[in-house]
Order: sequence, then C-alpha cells, then structure tokens
Amino acid sequence: MRHPKDIKRVVHGSEDEALRLEEELKTNGHNVQTSITMQEACDLTDRIFWSSQRDGLKSFRMGQEVVDFFGRDTPLSAMKPTDVAAFKAHLRSKGNSNSTINKKTSAINRMWTAAGSEGRVTRLSQPIILREKEPKGRLRWLLPQDESELLSFFHQRTKYGVMDWTVFSNDTGVRPAESFNINPSRDIQGNELTVECRFGIGDDGEDEDNFFTKNMETRTVPLTDRCMEIVKRRSNRELLFEDVPYTKVYYWFKRARKLLFKGDKGILPYVCRHTCASRLVQKGMDIYKVKKWMGHSSITVTERYAKMSSKDIQFGAGLLDEFTEDVQSLVVPRSA
Repeated sequence: MRHPKDIKRVVHGSEDEALRLEEELKTNGHNVQTSITMQEACDLTDRIFWSSQRDGLKSFRMGQEVVDFFGRDTPLSAMKPTDVAAFKAHLRSKGNSNSTINKKTSAINRMWTAAGSEGRVTRLSQPIILREKEPKGRLRWLLPQDESELLSFFHQRTKYGVMDWTVFSNDTGVRPAESFNINPSRDIQGNELTVECRFGIGDDGEDEDNFFTKNMETRTVPLTDRCMEIVKRRSNRELLFEDVPYTKVYYWFKRARKLLFKGDKGILPYVCRHTCASRLVQKGMDIYKVKKWMGHSSITVTERYAKMSSKDIQFGAGLLDEFTEDVQSLVVPRSA
C-alpha cells in the first residue's frame, strides 16, 4: 500500500494519478499489520513518548482516562468523530475547562501517532479532533520590586543557587531546560552565550517535542554584567547550574508564590523568561530583534509581549498633535 505522503509527491504528475493514489489509500486504508486496542495504544504511547517527558506521568494518566472512557479492549481504529464528541461532553460534564479538554484529547492524537508509527493503524482513519476555544492567559512578568523581593527571599533561604539561576534567567530569557544544559567552557565565549539545539526533555509543558530550542535553531545571547559575575563564580563547573536542579528551583518558586505573592499562579520558573522578553520590549527593542533574542518560532509569539507595552505607539499622540496644529483655530471653544 502506498504511504499517504506519496499523494503529496505527485506534484508534477497528472491530476488523475493523484486521484488514483487517493482512492487506493481509501480502499486499503484499514489494511494494517495488526489491530491495536485502546489500552495497548496507551501503553505504546507511554513507551515511545510520555515516559521520557518531565510531565510524562501526567500525560499517561490523561491517556488512561481516554482508555477508561472508550474501553480497554476497544480497537483504536473504531474511534469516530461522534465518539470524540461524546468524550468531550463527558469531560465538560465533569467541569473540565476547554484547556483541560484540549490536553486530554491531545492524548488521543498522541496514541494515534504512536500506533501509526508501528503500523498498527492508518492515519487516514484517524478522526479529526478540533480544539476547543481557550481564553488567552495573562502573561506574568516580574516588576523590579517583585524581583528584588524574590531574590532577597531566595538569598535568605537558599544562599546563592536559586538566586543565581533567577538572575541569569531574567537577564538571558533562556528556557528552564536550556539553562540546565549550559556548559561554561563550551557555550560562553567572552560576554556571549550560545544556546544550541540539543535533544533532551522539554521544559514548560507547552507541547515541546523533546528538544531544548523549540524552533530547532541556535541563537546567541549577550550577557549582562551581573550574568558575567555569575559565570565567573561558576565557571569551574561542567554545567553552570549543575548544583541547582529544576526540582529545587520549582520548589522555592512555589514557596515564594505562597509566602510573597499571595498564591499568584504566574510565579513559576518560566516567569523569568517572560520577564526578559517584556523588559526588552518595554525598553524599545525592535520586535524582530526580540524574537531573535528569545528564539521564538514565530513573530506572533513575540507580539504577545509587545501588547503589554504602549511605548511602541506613544509617538502616535505627537503625530496626531502635529496633524491638528493647523486646524486649532477652527475649534470652537465651549461656552462657559
């Protein structure tokens, strides 16, 4: 049987050939090696994807919830769009938000991907799962006072480890997973940090596909004076933050969130990356340069930070004043 990609390869061929291939795939769409049950698909996905991810256990539990709803022995290929709709209705009846529903249905897509990679299902029979509309979350970043209080809190309780990590992350905008892979002798030359594309575990739960730089590109970030001071103190280590595991950083951010920020859910390690991006934008750096600094895959992502600041359009008021200077005499003053 032809692979689905074969249809796309007939770019310069005849339209009849493309239609013939498509019909062939429809006819033989269910000729897979062996069928696979929901439970088998969940276990296979865990072995291929979830077990190597930081939040893999959480993903596996979501996959298991899918299995429990559809039935352990139900063939994965038997799933239809109406079944997915019923699953969504079931989740909604439990009070799950749209974002939670999207995460749980994404487990279904992962199961199809895993099963398809083993030749146990054909992707042609995979039901299309539309994402539910989610409200855009509020981006949280650290104000100068927030940062001062946070660093003081860490310094009093953890000495320098978590405090160093926070300062470095605020001033570079590196992703948490990137920060824990920095080798001073390899990645820092002069006052520049090179963040290379290296395979590993994702960091922030935003559907990373197991690589540190999510857009698969290497970028270079200039280091501030306080970053250089941290590098100087830690340059004898193989990894810059080898003594500060993510679990420790997360624990102390969680403590700070409770004791300093009244439970503000935005106070997580990733807030440091948001802080860097927002500060660059607020100081007037060109949005495309911010994109390059942060290693964003799309300018759309960077624009989220631009929306947090009005400085890039402040000059507009002056332009409007200039435009109306010549017609001020036409403005009739209001009577007393």
